[in-house]
Amino acid sequence: MGHNYKATVTKQPTTTEEGVRTYTCTKCGHSYTQSIAKIKSDDSSKNNGNENQNPKSDDSSKDNGSQNQKPQSGTDNGNQNQKPQPDTDNGKDNGTSIKPYIKDDSGKEGWDVIKPQLEEAKAGDTVTVAMNGTTVVPKDVIDSIKGKDTTLVLDMGNGLSWKIYGKDITDAAGDIDFDVTVGADAGKSIPVDVINNVTGEHSSLNLTLAYDGEFGFTATLTVNMKSKNAGLYANLFYYNEQTGELEFISAGQIDSDGNVELVFTHASDYTIVVDTKIMSDNGQADNKADETIPAPKTDDSTSKYAWNNTIIIIIGICIMLIVIGAIFYVRKKSGLEEE
Repeated sequence: MGHNYKATVTKQPTTTEEGVRTYTCTKCGHSYTQSIAKIKSDDSSKNNGNENQNPKSDDSSKDNGSQNQKPQSGTDNGNQNQKPQPDTDNGKDNGTSIKPYIKDDSGKEGWDVIKPQLEEAKAGDTVTVAMNGTTVVPKDVIDSIKGKDTTLVLDMGNGLSWKIYGKDITDAAGDIDFDVTVGADAGKSIPVDVINNVTGEHSSLNLTLAYDGEFGFTATLTVNMKSKNAGLYANLFYYNEQTGELEFISAGQIDSDGNVELVFTHASDYTIVVDTKIMSDNGQADNKADETIPAPKTDDSTSKYAWNNTIIIIIGICIMLIVIGAIFYVRKKSGLEEE
């Protein structure tokens, strides 16, 4: 999931011309470039590729050379255990070609032009933004739809998307990283035995959100759980590190394409368990889940027939009691007359 960028110096800088460093994803081939500053005439052995690092100019096979420097790509570079800086400066791409853009014919790129589009959106509008490798949404962008009947959809790629409804926003916590890790690389803080205790023999999927803490609003994440699970329920469990247990959060029914919408209010490690019913905190099928399945309609004629039979039985019993009482009364009267 996500890009795996590797950097190569495709044009060496000189004292008169800037160089070029190209980042290429080894998975999909997507690439972008960064300019490398000219070499200072008094120090030709250094290459000031950006303000914070000085990799050697004759090393074209390695990345920027500084383990503490994050390339400005918005996705993981695959070489270190830290995330590169995504585009967070309201649309300024910091020297890269990666920008989020609105998925329509407007061709509007960058948060500085997306924000006005959100502010001008009409009631009921949905604005879909292709994140294009970026993951962080600035607070002022989220605040631009606060309290409005406007929906912001963030297409993260790889079958993942976020949906934020303006009227659900109370107070955005700040710039929020909506990056999502799914599968074997996710949920590493959750002990295996805790997961097995809940999932049992059911299939499950771990999920980790990059952001840490409360969103300040409700966000709906669409996840693809494969079409073979269509009609089943995806049960979302949050791992509470303080109690060491998985807590049931919400559930959604998987559609024919395998997609399911799950509601989040904060970021952490999660497990999604697939089952035939909505599950409770202990991982067992909750009887209340039956309420979500429409009950079969009762045939009116059958109902009336059953009601009529009940009335007939009651009337029959009453008649029998009256007859028995009459016989008993007649016999008693006859005995008194004989005496």
